[in-house]
Amino acid sequence: MHLTKAPGNTADGQATLALAAMANGFSSNDDDFKFAYPGSAGNENPWYNTFLPGSTLILSSHLVNELKDRNDPRLPVIVAPAAATGLYTGKDIGEDFVGSLEDYSIPNTFYGGANSDNFLVTYDELAFLKAEATLIKSGAAAAEPLYQEAITINMAKLGLDPAGAEVTAYLAARGSLTVDNALQLIMEEKSTANFLNMENWVDWRRTGFPLLTK
Repeated sequence: MHLTKAPGNTADGQATLALAAMANGFSSNDDDFKFAYPGSAGNENPWYNTFLPGSTLILSSHLVNELKDRNDPRLPVIVAPAAATGLYTGKDIGEDFVGSLEDYSIPNTFYGGANSDNFLVTYDELAFLKAEATLIKSGAAAAEPLYQEAITINMAKLGLDPAGAEVTAYLAARGSLTVDNALQLIMEEKSTANFLNMENWVDWRRTGFPLLTK
Protein backbone atom coordinates (compact mmCIF):
# COMPACT_ATOMS: atom_id res chain seq x y z
CA MET A 1 0.00 0.00 0.00
CA HIS A 2 2.98 2.31 0.46
CA LEU A 3 3.59 1.99 -3.29
CA THR A 4 0.13 2.87 -4.63
CA LYS A 5 1.48 6.17 -5.98
CA ALA A 6 5.04 5.06 -6.72
CA PRO A 7 6.36 5.22 -10.29
CA GLY A 8 5.85 1.96 -12.15
CA ASN A 9 2.89 0.91 -9.99
CA THR A 10 -0.84 1.43 -10.06
CA ALA A 11 -3.10 1.85 -7.05
CA ASP A 12 -5.33 -0.97 -8.29
CA GLY A 13 -2.39 -3.31 -8.76
CA GLN A 14 -0.93 -2.62 -5.34
CA ALA A 15 -4.34 -2.97 -3.69
CA THR A 16 -4.75 -6.36 -5.38
CA LEU A 17 -1.38 -7.50 -4.04
CA ALA A 18 -2.19 -6.20 -0.58
CA LEU A 19 -5.55 -7.97 -0.40
CA ALA A 20 -3.94 -11.23 -1.50
CA ALA A 21 -1.27 -10.89 1.18
CA MET A 22 -3.79 -10.00 3.88
CA ALA A 23 -5.78 -13.14 3.13
CA ASN A 24 -2.84 -14.99 4.67
CA GLY A 25 -2.29 -12.50 7.48
CA PHE A 26 -3.54 -11.91 11.01
CA SER A 27 -7.02 -13.18 11.85
CA SER A 28 -7.64 -11.71 15.33
CA ASN A 29 -6.31 -9.23 17.88
CA ASP A 30 -4.51 -12.16 19.49
CA ASP A 31 -2.16 -12.19 16.49
CA ASP A 32 -0.80 -8.68 17.16
CA PHE A 33 2.97 -8.41 16.96
CA LYS A 34 3.88 -6.61 20.17
CA PHE A 35 6.48 -6.45 22.91
CA ALA A 36 5.29 -7.31 26.40
CA TYR A 37 6.90 -5.67 29.44
CA PRO A 38 6.72 -6.95 33.03
CA GLY A 39 6.79 -3.40 34.38
CA SER A 40 9.47 -3.98 37.00
CA ALA A 41 12.27 -1.43 37.44
CA GLY A 42 14.33 -1.35 34.26
CA ASN A 43 11.71 -3.43 32.40
CA GLU A 44 9.02 -0.84 31.76
CA ASN A 45 7.22 -0.14 28.52
CA PRO A 46 9.26 2.64 26.83
CA TRP A 47 6.15 4.82 26.48
CA TYR A 48 5.78 4.75 30.27
CA ASN A 49 9.22 6.32 30.70
CA THR A 50 8.60 8.74 27.82
CA PHE A 51 5.36 10.16 29.23
CA LEU A 52 5.99 10.09 32.97
CA PRO A 53 3.80 12.71 34.72
CA GLY A 54 5.68 15.98 34.66
CA SER A 55 8.01 14.84 31.88
CA THR A 56 8.70 16.97 28.82
CA LEU A 57 6.35 15.03 26.53
CA ILE A 58 2.57 15.47 26.64
CA LEU A 59 -0.28 14.81 24.22
CA SER A 60 -1.33 17.30 21.56
CA SER A 61 -4.66 19.07 21.44
CA HIS A 62 -5.14 17.72 17.90
CA LEU A 63 -5.47 14.19 19.25
CA VAL A 64 -7.29 14.93 22.50
CA ASN A 65 -9.82 17.37 21.03
CA GLU A 66 -10.50 15.07 18.08
CA LEU A 67 -11.51 12.27 20.44
CA LYS A 68 -13.54 14.66 22.62
CA ASP A 69 -15.33 16.32 19.71
CA ARG A 70 -16.40 12.97 18.29
CA ASN A 71 -17.56 11.62 21.67
CA ASP A 72 -15.21 8.73 20.96
CA PRO A 73 -15.65 6.05 23.65
CA ARG A 74 -11.94 5.26 23.34
CA LEU A 75 -10.98 8.63 24.87
CA PRO A 76 -10.60 7.45 28.51
CA VAL A 77 -8.79 4.31 27.38
CA ILE A 78 -6.25 6.13 25.21
CA VAL A 79 -5.86 9.38 27.15
CA ALA A 80 -5.31 9.97 30.86
CA PRO A 81 -6.85 13.06 32.47
CA ALA A 82 -4.29 15.74 33.32
CA ALA A 83 -2.82 15.08 36.75
CA ALA A 84 -3.37 18.65 37.96
CA THR A 85 -6.91 19.22 36.72
CA GLY A 86 -8.56 15.87 36.02
CA LEU A 87 -9.50 17.14 32.56
CA TYR A 88 -8.65 15.75 29.14
CA THR A 89 -6.38 18.48 27.85
CA GLY A 90 -3.85 18.47 25.03
CA LYS A 91 -1.37 21.22 24.23
CA ASP A 92 -1.50 23.14 20.94
CA ILE A 93 1.55 22.25 18.86
CA GLY A 94 3.89 25.24 18.60
CA GLU A 95 2.13 27.19 21.34
CA ASP A 96 4.36 28.88 23.90
CA PHE A 97 4.41 26.86 27.08
CA VAL A 98 2.22 28.20 29.87
CA GLY A 99 1.61 26.57 33.22
CA SER A 100 2.59 23.14 34.46
CA LEU A 101 3.20 20.01 32.39
CA GLU A 102 0.76 18.30 34.71
CA ASP A 103 -1.99 20.51 33.28
CA TYR A 104 -1.87 18.29 30.17
CA SER A 105 -2.82 14.71 29.39
CA ILE A 106 -0.50 11.80 28.72
CA PRO A 107 -1.36 8.29 27.44
CA ASN A 108 -3.47 6.19 29.78
CA THR A 109 -2.35 2.83 31.07
CA PHE A 110 -3.53 0.77 28.07
CA TYR A 111 -0.63 2.23 26.10
CA GLY A 112 1.42 4.10 28.67
CA GLY A 113 1.50 1.88 31.75
CA ALA A 114 4.76 0.38 33.02
CA ASN A 115 3.57 -3.11 32.06
CA SER A 116 1.63 -2.14 28.92
CA ASP A 117 2.23 -3.91 25.62
CA ASN A 118 4.06 -1.99 22.89
CA PHE A 119 2.16 -2.65 19.64
CA LEU A 120 4.11 -2.76 16.37
CA VAL A 121 2.06 -4.59 13.71
CA THR A 122 -1.57 -5.30 14.51
CA TYR A 123 -4.77 -6.92 13.33
CA ASP A 124 -6.71 -3.66 13.46
CA GLU A 125 -4.09 -2.05 11.21
CA LEU A 126 -4.59 -4.91 8.75
CA ALA A 127 -8.36 -4.34 8.90
CA PHE A 128 -7.97 -0.68 7.94
CA LEU A 129 -5.55 -1.57 5.15
CA LYS A 130 -8.17 -3.99 3.84
CA ALA A 131 -10.78 -1.23 3.88
CA GLU A 132 -8.47 1.14 2.02
CA ALA A 133 -7.47 -1.46 -0.57
CA THR A 134 -11.13 -2.36 -1.13
CA LEU A 135 -11.97 1.32 -1.55
CA ILE A 136 -9.37 1.57 -4.30
CA LYS A 137 -10.58 -1.51 -6.13
CA SER A 138 -14.32 -1.52 -5.54
CA GLY A 139 -15.45 1.84 -4.19
CA ALA A 140 -16.92 3.31 -1.03
CA ALA A 141 -19.96 1.04 -0.71
CA ALA A 142 -17.81 -2.09 -0.79
CA ALA A 143 -15.35 -0.59 1.70
CA GLU A 144 -18.08 0.48 4.16
CA PRO A 145 -18.55 -2.81 6.07
CA LEU A 146 -14.78 -3.35 6.24
CA TYR A 147 -14.29 0.17 7.57
CA GLN A 148 -16.89 -0.37 10.30
CA GLU A 149 -15.43 -3.78 11.12
CA ALA A 150 -11.97 -2.24 11.49
CA ILE A 151 -13.28 0.29 14.00
CA THR A 152 -15.02 -2.41 16.05
CA ILE A 153 -11.87 -4.57 15.99
CA ASN A 154 -9.95 -1.69 17.54
CA MET A 155 -12.74 -0.99 20.04
CA ALA A 156 -12.65 -4.62 21.16
CA LYS A 157 -8.87 -4.53 21.50
CA LEU A 158 -9.21 -1.55 23.84
CA GLY A 159 -11.74 -3.42 25.98
CA LEU A 160 -14.96 -1.88 24.66
CA ASP A 161 -18.01 -3.92 23.67
CA PRO A 162 -18.31 -3.69 19.85
CA ALA A 163 -22.07 -4.30 20.15
CA GLY A 164 -22.52 -1.89 23.04
CA ALA A 165 -24.53 1.33 22.92
CA GLU A 166 -21.48 3.61 23.01
CA VAL A 167 -19.81 1.95 20.05
CA THR A 168 -23.05 1.67 18.08
CA ALA A 169 -23.78 5.37 18.61
CA TYR A 170 -20.24 6.29 17.61
CA LEU A 171 -20.43 4.34 14.36
CA ALA A 172 -23.75 5.96 13.50
CA ALA A 173 -22.40 9.44 14.22
CA ARG A 174 -19.37 8.90 12.00
CA GLY A 175 -21.68 8.27 9.05
CA SER A 176 -21.34 6.24 5.89
CA LEU A 177 -18.51 6.26 3.38
CA THR A 178 -19.02 8.21 0.18
CA VAL A 179 -16.86 8.92 -2.83
CA ASP A 180 -15.90 12.25 -1.26
CA ASN A 181 -15.18 11.23 2.34
CA ALA A 182 -14.17 7.57 2.26
CA LEU A 183 -10.39 7.88 2.28
CA GLN A 184 -10.47 10.64 4.90
CA LEU A 185 -12.69 8.65 7.29
CA ILE A 186 -10.69 5.45 6.87
CA MET A 187 -7.40 7.22 7.55
CA GLU A 188 -8.78 9.21 10.49
CA GLU A 189 -9.97 6.03 12.17
CA LYS A 190 -6.77 4.20 11.30
CA SER A 191 -4.80 7.02 12.91
CA THR A 192 -6.72 6.56 16.16
CA ALA A 193 -6.23 2.79 16.06
CA ASN A 194 -2.50 3.27 15.36
CA PHE A 195 -1.95 5.57 18.34
CA LEU A 196 1.81 6.00 19.00
CA ASN A 197 2.66 4.09 15.82
CA MET A 198 5.01 5.76 13.34
CA GLU A 199 2.94 4.33 10.48
CA ASN A 200 0.62 7.30 11.02
CA TRP A 201 3.36 9.57 9.68
CA VAL A 202 3.70 7.41 6.56
CA ASP A 203 -0.07 7.37 6.06
CA TRP A 204 -0.31 11.15 6.34
CA ARG A 205 2.49 11.65 3.80
CA ARG A 206 0.83 9.41 1.21
CA THR A 207 -2.83 10.40 1.74
CA GLY A 208 -2.90 13.85 3.39
CA PHE A 209 -5.17 12.50 6.15
CA PRO A 210 -5.87 13.17 8.93
CA LEU A 211 -6.10 16.84 8.01
CA LEU A 212 -3.72 19.00 10.00
CA THR A 213 -4.17 22.66 10.91
CA LYS A 214 -1.56 25.21 11.91
